[in-house]
Amino acid sequence: MSLPYHDSMDFSLLLEVLFPRRCLVCGYRAPKPPESWACCPACRAGIGARPIRSTLIVPLPHGPPRAVPVMAACRYEYHAVRSLVRALKFDGIRAAAIPLGDLAAETLGPLIKDGAAALVPMPLAKRRERARGFNQADLIARRFALRTNLTVASGTLARTRFSKPHSATESAAERARTVRGSFSVAAAAPPRRVILFDDVVTTGATLGEAARTLFAAGVREIAAITVAATTKWIPAAPEDGSLIAAAGP
Repeated sequence: MSLPYHDSMDFSLLLEVLFPRRCLVCGYRAPKPPESWACCPACRAGIGARPIRSTLIVPLPHGPPRAVPVMAACRYEYHAVRSLVRALKFDGIRAAAIPLGDLAAETLGPLIKDGAAALVPMPLAKRRERARGFNQADLIARRFALRTNLTVASGTLARTRFSKPHSATESAAERARTVRGSFSVAAAAPPRRVILFDDVVTTGATLGEAARTLFAAGVREIAAITVAATTKWIPAAPEDGSLIAAAGP
């Protein structure tokens, strides 16, 4: 028995969202796509992926500040990267997580020295995750883990309150105040060594607050990985250079 036409159309649209046959960046349609077309080879080649290294200084209420190494795979300003992130976060196209995870794994995976560290995706507030239907950091982290043989510990952190999205004019200090107290440790026994994972780093304040919460819970070592970094995070540093940034007061 054949499906009514409109049901067939709905099913086709669902397949296009889950397994797109067109590049989400340029629109090129592949006749026989691989696992997920999402980003065609030409658009992927246009991303100047190169590790961006920096260090986030996290002040603690007791004891000296702690340093958190941060690595991003590329600058967010690349058109293909922006297109994939927006397709994932705002259009709900989950397949966009595959090329983003691959990009991070290919660029940063060989630099990870601690294979025993747990990969902890940055959590969303429940309100935002319900509206979106998923946590984009978790989806990308799982693809990254698949390519790097790391373990994903999604339930380690929880976002305890909703904060407004980062604005273009918000400074790092302002953002730090906005996200203060936004996280709690959800796991009874958090991993001793953690790699925080997010899609984009803008000021580093959210990563810093998450790290502060984990340090307070007894986590010994924390690093952070993001797919991309905005020029607000690294306004002038060379892509292979080092930048020291504060996580807030």
